[in-house]
Parts: sequence; structure tokens; C-alpha cells
Amino acid sequence: MNLSSLISREILARKAGFLALCLLGAVPVAASLLLAASLQEHERQTQVLVKKHITESDALLDELKDQIRQQMKGLGFNVLVLPPGEDVALMHERGYPVGDMPEEWAHKLAESGPESLNHLLPSLTGRWHWPEQRRSILLIGVRGELPMGHATEAPSGAMIDPLADGEMAIGHELARDLELKENSKVELGGRSWLVKTIYPMRANSDDISIWLPLATAQKLFGKPGKINAILALQCNCRDADLMALVRQEVQAVLPGCVVLEKGSQALARAESRKAVGDSAKAQLELLKADRARQFEERSRLARNLILTALAAGLFIFGLAAAGNANSRRQEIALLASLGFRRSRIFVLLLSRVLLAALFAAFSGLALAAGISQAAFGTGLFELVAPAAILSVLGAALPCALFAAWLPCLSAVRRDPASLLKEERL
Repeated sequence: MNLSSLISREILARKAGFLALCLLGAVPVAASLLLAASLQEHERQTQVLVKKHITESDALLDELKDQIRQQMKGLGFNVLVLPPGEDVALMHERGYPVGDMPEEWAHKLAESGPESLNHLLPSLTGRWHWPEQRRSILLIGVRGELPMGHATEAPSGAMIDPLADGEMAIGHELARDLELKENSKVELGGRSWLVKTIYPMRANSDDISIWLPLATAQKLFGKPGKINAILALQCNCRDADLMALVRQEVQAVLPGCVVLEKGSQALARAESRKAVGDSAKAQLELLKADRARQFEERSRLARNLILTALAAGLFIFGLAAAGNANSRRQEIALLASLGFRRSRIFVLLLSRVLLAALFAAFSGLALAAGISQAAFGTGLFELVAPAAILSVLGAALPCALFAAWLPCLSAVRRDPASLLKEERL
């Protein structure tokens, strides 16, 4: 009878024991694979959480950016471009710029398409005596906002509606003092004007100002083709240092011009958005650090559990080999008496354990695949690299061999005569 026939007969004769060994051996294999899968699932969940955090942070920043843009429009223009050499202290004392510059400079700046500015409005402001009302007023000449870059139309959502010839806008306090209403008529400079807009209270000099078409203001001031300020709106507040970029872009086109931030609101908005952005980045780094810490802890635990599973596997197969050899003492003695070489009997005993280890490896793989799908909703082969799976499966046979060879070797080295004598006793 050849060796393979002996092995198959031995397994069939002890089916329950062989099946139990396969199932018990499958547990350490499945445990090792599932531990590796759990680590990869943790990494996958980390990537999902990071992407979700980035998406939510970007959405929050975009929403904040839009809110800032709307709020800055409500606050009015926040950047002021003044003529070269303008005395800022004197301007604040008088309430309007003293010098002037060509109106075409505003067009030149708009055509350059500065990235940091969204709206440009040339203006001419000064004190003017209103003869019909016998009072001095702050008169502001404006025109429609200028198209930016190579655009042919002004940007949407204009800050100030352009005034047609014969139309004016007036501040809240001045309109109340003169008892003017929108669409009423008033005499100014020897002609009749339609009050198109009365601006709400702004608690500054705008409340006692009048806005006229730029060409009319230039004529009244005797400054044809001149302006003394370019009003601009910077509402894409990316960071608190954006004014440096505004100055750089403006002065590259209009050297020597003075660029001021009008009020502290722009800086406050920019700092607010920067703070939110920094907070989102800090939270992302904390999330990554926390997930990395959890991964390290899980990795350490997994290593310990895998070593425990390995020890359990060695114990199971060693115990099974010892039990099998002990229960077959008489059979081993008879085979030796019939002339079977010890090496052949050793292979016979060891083959049973190795076959059980082989079946246990694939049973453990199937068990781990099923649990992975049920627990993680993802297949085992999607989480664990094929090389890692093969290494676990490949380790099953050497481990079983290491655990079983000593009990099997000890069994075949015993004297057959003494074994038969023990059985007779």
C-alpha cells in the first residue's frame, strides 16, 4: 500500500478529528486576515473623514466668502486710490482729496484687470456752493462703474447705479433738511434736477452730499477730464495681507498713487475669514493626528493579537500532532514491525497535519472574507493586499510543520516492541 493511500484512509477513518483540526486551525488564519483588514478599513475611513472635512471646510469658506462679499457691498467701497503726492492728513481734514489726476487713469487701471479688485468707480469730490439753496455742500461727481480687464460691460451687481444727465442722488440728512423725496425736482446750477435716489443714513459725510454725473461735476469744478479719487471694492478677502497685493497691483499701473483702505471693516472681514480658514486647517491636522494615533494603537494591538493567534495555531497543531501520534501508537508499532521505514511513518503522521493546515488556511480565508463583507461592507480582497493574504496563507504550512514535527518525530523514534508490549499490558 502506497503512502498516499495510507494518508487518505487515515483521514477518512478519523474524519471528525480531521475536520475539527481544520476548523480550529482556520480561526488563527481568519483572525490574522481580519486584523489586517480592520487596519486597512481604519485607513479607508480616515481618508473618507479627511475628504468630508475638506469638503465641508471648503463649503464653509465659500459661504463665508460670499457673505463677506455681500457685507462689503453693503458697507460700500473699501479701497481708495488717490492722486500721487496726496496729503492724506489734509484730505481727512477737508473731507475730500486735494489733488487730481486724469480720468483716463481709472480706465487704464480697469483695463489692467487687477485680481484683487472687483469694482472701480472714478469720482471727483469737492466743496461747492449751491447758490439756489445758499449753502455749501459736498458735491461728488460719479459715472458708471468701469468694465474690468477686456470686458465690455461693468461687473454685475453695481455698487452705485449710474446717473443719467439731469439726475442726482442725495444723502439722507441733506434730503431731510431740504424736505426732498425721491422723484422730486430741485434747482441746482441754474437747471432742474430729478432726485433719483436718496441714500439711507450712513453716519458720515455721505449724509450731507449730492451725487451728480461726473461730466457735470467736472464742469462745475472747472476740471474737465479730471478726477481726484478712484473708489474700489475688494471683497475677495483671501487673507489679512491682501492690501499689500492691492497696492502692488495699483501702483504697478499707476506709479505714485496713494492707496488707502477705507475703514477697518475690510481688514476685520479678512481676518475673520483667515481665522476660519486657519481653524479649519488646524482641525484637519488634529483629525489626521488623532486618526494616526488610533492607527498606531490598533497596529500595536493587531501585532500582539496576530502573535497570539500564531501561538494558538502552533499550540493547536502541536497538540493535535501529539494526540494523533499517541492514539496511533499501536499502528505505528505494527507499521514499523512490517518493515516501514521510520522516515515513511514520520511523513505519514506529518502529512495529516500539513493537509489539515492547508484546508485550515483556505477555510480561514473564506471565513475572513465573509466576516469582512458583513462587518465592513467591503470585500477582504479590496482591503488587504494580495501579497499580505498570500503571506498569511503561506505561513500556515511552515507553522504547522514547526508545531508537529517534534511530536511526530518522538513517536516514530520509540521502540516498536516496547509499544506492542504496552498495548498488551
